[in-house]
Amino acid sequence: MIDVSCLNRGGWWREGRCRGSHFGHVTSTAQPIASAMADVPDATHADSAAPPLAPAFFRHHHAPEQVAHDAWLTTRQPPAPTAAATAAVDGLTAAAAVAAAAVTIGDSTAPDGAMSTSMSTAAFHEESREPVLEPGLPIVDPHHHLWDKHPSRAFVGRYMLEELSADMCGEGDNNGYGGDLVSNGGGAGVPSHNIVATCYMQSNSAGWVRAGGPPELQPVGEVEFAMGVAAMAESGRYCGHVRTCAGIIGTANLLLGEAVDPVLAASEAAARNYRGVRVHGGKAEDIPFDDPQFLAGLRVMERRGLVFDCNGPETHPLDFAGVLGGLCRVAQACPALTIVLDHCGGAIGPRCFDSAPERRAEWERGISALAACPNVFCKVGGLTMEINGFPIGKNDRGGRGPVSSLELLPLVAPLYRFVIEMFGPERCMFESNFPVDKWGVSYTVLWNTFKRLCGAEAMGLSEADKRHLFSGTAMRVYRLQLDDLLP
Repeated sequence: MIDVSCLNRGGWWREGRCRGSHFGHVTSTAQPIASAMADVPDATHADSAAPPLAPAFFRHHHAPEQVAHDAWLTTRQPPAPTAAATAAVDGLTAAAAVAAAAVTIGDSTAPDGAMSTSMSTAAFHEESREPVLEPGLPIVDPHHHLWDKHPSRAFVGRYMLEELSADMCGEGDNNGYGGDLVSNGGGAGVPSHNIVATCYMQSNSAGWVRAGGPPELQPVGEVEFAMGVAAMAESGRYCGHVRTCAGIIGTANLLLGEAVDPVLAASEAAARNYRGVRVHGGKAEDIPFDDPQFLAGLRVMERRGLVFDCNGPETHPLDFAGVLGGLCRVAQACPALTIVLDHCGGAIGPRCFDSAPERRAEWERGISALAACPNVFCKVGGLTMEINGFPIGKNDRGGRGPVSSLELLPLVAPLYRFVIEMFGPERCMFESNFPVDKWGVSYTVLWNTFKRLCGAEAMGLSEADKRHLFSGTAMRVYRLQLDDLLP
């Protein structure tokens, strides 16, 4: 028998549910821990009541509204923007391109995208004091990383639950957490964006692997780590109601083919929030899209109803035909596999398009082909990394303060707009890609930019379209049960 009554003081219970059913809060001190856990099996938790896994998991494709949307997508013409909005966006974008041409970008040959960036770069953007727009709008952030002592990203070597919570909730709004948290760019006491949940995204460089056992099972350690963070967040002691790591994307060696099944099963057993796989740490150029063993591994994921996340090309010169074309072939070969294209399909922006304008046409062709595959979704974001080449880093500002959402919008709007119009809001989701995108923008300014993009000054989207982009698509794709957090 083990007395666990002292655990009450730690506060490690799930927030917002019947506390009699929380792990880590056992009311009877004479009850063995094993018995206490047996009383509340995972299948009965309110937040794990996901649809049963099936060979064709993403049944939304067969719903009437999805069928109608697919038909609409093939004939849809981009809505005509107002003349004033077009002139404002195109004019400012042209000016930004001229400025970007003079920017010296860091060394993209460094390991894992390391750049010539000082540690003060991220802190520079935290100096922003921009008010939050539409603070009540619910947001699911479907793409962020967590790491400690990153081997190459010097500008943000540590980014764990405390730092992420500070970005999401803001200094002075940490719901009782007493640590020294950095600001989200909104300023102390300034209302933060209404982040209700997040999805953790795999990262090779984080190093979260099991220390022993079969090599193929070592990546399960990252899933275990992220589930531990999710459990900490559920206590409510970091960022209040926010369900951090409500979805978890790990990794696995899909070249194992059918033999990857036990690895995926182990990941599912390790974390009730486990949802799928991203491979090669996002280095999509290294993915063997046409390898029979790789395709066999993807079909195992397809049977299990898991999600396959995949970056576009990020190593310059960008190979859009190879990566986006390869992913398109995978989508056609595995039509029941849900695929998510990250970061708008590659490290797009001035660094690529200004030096090789024909590459933009290649990117647009790749996006259009993937949008024609109904099982492919797209994350809208990831453009404020240094490798994209927008002149928004500390060394690019010429003594001015951090970039604002009003400045950032015309730089990124044409690219974001193209992706949203090709896929439709129902198959797009905004993402932060923090802390990587923290190189160029604060958390508050980034989400303000997305909100401005949807507003009358840019795309003029409906409230229904905004719900898809800010939360709905991510909830459907990653099977997030958040009914108790949404109006």
